[in-house]
Order: sequence, then structure tokens, then C-alpha cells
Amino acid sequence: MKILIVDDELVSREKLRKIMDTLGQSVVVENGEDALRVATSQDSPDLILLDIIMPGMDGYEVYKKLKSNRKTSNIPVIFITVRSEDDDMAKGLGLGAVDYIAKPFSPSIVKARVQNHLELKKHHNHLEKLVNDRTVELKKTTKEMQVETAERKQTAEALRKSEEKYRLLIENATDAIFIAQDEVLKFANPKAEEMTGYSAEELAKFPFFDLIHPEDRDIFLERHVKRLKGEEIPSIYSFRILNRSGEELSVELNAVLINWEERPATLNFLRDITAQKGLEAQLQQAQKMESIGTLAGGIAHDFNNLLMAIQGRASIMLMSKDSSHPDFAHLRG
Repeated sequence: MKILIVDDELVSREKLRKIMDTLGQSVVVENGEDALRVATSQDSPDLILLDIIMPGMDGYEVYKKLKSNRKTSNIPVIFITVRSEDDDMAKGLGLGAVDYIAKPFSPSIVKARVQNHLELKKHHNHLEKLVNDRTVELKKTTKEMQVETAERKQTAEALRKSEEKYRLLIENATDAIFIAQDEVLKFANPKAEEMTGYSAEELAKFPFFDLIHPEDRDIFLERHVKRLKGEEIPSIYSFRILNRSGEELSVELNAVLINWEERPATLNFLRDITAQKGLEAQLQQAQKMESIGTLAGGIAHDFNNLLMAIQGRASIMLMSKDSSHPDFAHLRG
């Protein structure tokens, strides 16, 4: 610990120095100006022993300047003076000094009292360090919390945007999208509602295979059960369904096995191919008519070839027949 002794009397300074050297490092000055210079230096003292009666600047004035300086305001000061009256002691303590020692003094008493204040200063410094360390930790924690909060906001915003994208995709999809689990539809998009004629709430209350055309129901259920068991089956196939109005629709299903709420389910994409099936039927009918036309044209061509041969032979025979011959009229046709 560093102790600053300020006293203009040589004998008193040396006496105090010998006592203070047993407690730590002591620095001795003769006047208030030097006291302020040492106190405000880079290596400021931990405690100051300050004489009151000094030429130029007295101890009270030095003390006021010390307290007005932010760097030295917390250094404990003990007044040491020949003024032992109660008023002088009250004035010194009233200014904020930690102690007041009257001259002449007992070395052992001075040492004990200074030692007590050094211990208090040591504890004060320790507590101040703890407070500063805790303040740094709190600032660091606050900054980390601010960073974490900002990151959470960014994550939440990214998640919101991602959910918004998927919601737009699902709600505006041209295919019916639904999740089948426990023989009902746990989720259905607007297109599924439009295709079946039932709301999502209704589709979650009755067996979804009731929507399958009776003639296609067995094969559908067989494949659905196999898929839930993890067996390899075609992921895309077509069948017929009946909507709420009883209208028959041809559909194409693309289904995959997933986990929904930690249990097996199927994610399904259902496309209405009724119009496509109608076009295919028309195309097949047109192809049949084209085949029939081709066949009829071939038959007509072959028949025409036969007729031309017959006509040629008849013409040749007419050339050798007289008009009065009984066969002439038949050959001329």
C-alpha cells in the first residue's frame, strides 16, 4: 500500500515516515502543492496523512482540492495537527476526513489507526473491483442478450417468411394436398376441399376411403396399408373418387410416407385427370374411326382392282362377239 505524508515539520515527517514504512511504501512531501502533484500522479496513494497548519496552502484547502478532483476524491485522508480542540476535530471530520490525530502522537496509536484505515481501503478496493467486474459481466451479458434477441428476431422473421411461402404454395396449389393418418385426413388444402366438396374439418371426421369409388377401393386400401408399413409400391397411380355430389372423378395420386406428429402418415398429392381421361377416350375413338376408315379404303381399293380386271376381260370378250350374240348384252353391262 502507498501512503502519502504531508507535513512541513521535518521531525514530524521523519517520525511518521518510520511508522508508515512498517505498513507499506511511504512518500513524504513538505507542502500542499507537492501533495496535490503526488496525489494526482499515475501511481496515486492509497491513504494520505495531511497536516493542517502549513505555509501557503493549509491542509483544509488541500483536502478540498483533493475531493474536487475525480481521481483523488476517494483517497482516505487522516488529518494530523497540533490543533486538538473539539472544534478543529469536528471541522476536519465534517469535511469528510476518515480520522483526526492530534500532535504529539503515540507511534503505536498512529500505526494502529492507519493500519485499520488501510484495511478498510483494501476492502473498499476489493469491493470496487468486484463491482467493476460484475458491471463488465453485466454489460457483456446484456450485449450477448441483445445479440441473442436480435438473432432470435431474425430467426423468427426468417421462419415467418418461410411459413408464408409454404402457405402460399399449399393454398394456391392446383393439386389437392392432404395428410392421411388414422383413416382420416389430418390436413387438407383448399384444392382438396374444392375437389371433394367437403371442408377440411369434415374430412377429418370420416374415413377417407369412403371417397374412393367402390370398384377401386380395395386396391387403394391395399396400397395405402403397404405404404404405411414401408413396403415398396408405386408412388403414382390413378383411380376414381366420388365427390360430395356423387360425381365421379378420375384422379392421379402421388403419395410418400412421412412422420406426422411422431407417427406414420402419408403425404398425398391428388390431381384431377377427369378431363384428360375424356380427351384420351376421344382420342382412342378417333383412332378407332381412323383405323376403320383406313380398312374401308383398303377394301374399296382391292375391290376396285377386281372390278377393273373384270371390266377389262369383258371388253376383250365384246370385241369378239357380234351384237346379235346372246351374251353381248351381258358383257356390255
